Amino acid sequence: MNLFVDDERNPSDVFWGDFDYSTLDWVIVKNYEEFIFEINNKDLPENISFDNDLRSEKEGYDCLKWLILWCIDNKKELPNLYFHTQNEVAKDNMETYLKCYLRFYKKNGKKK
Repeated sequence: MNLFVDDERNPSDVFWGDFDYSTLDWVIVKNYEEFIFEINNKDLPENISFDNDLRSEKEGYDCLKWLILWCIDNKKELPNLYFHTQNEVAKDNMETYLKCYLRFYKKNGKKK
């Protein structure tokens, strides 16, 4: 399973970046609640791609933070993560959050 977090676009709409979204089948989740439901009920996907601006109280950044805590609590490896948001500030924030997590756990001898 692969998760595509976006309230407006489909994977076939994303043509920017270094990843070819057309090569995989995706489950589309449109908000934070659907994202949590998919992870809790179907376990971790192989790949997750995040938009940030989900037009709700919680955004893609919140999904990423929840995912990292879920992986820590459940002693799971992170899936492959991609950020297709066109909000450059949010993309930078999500990439920085992920890098900080990976750096901390690498330094402390933990799995990603």
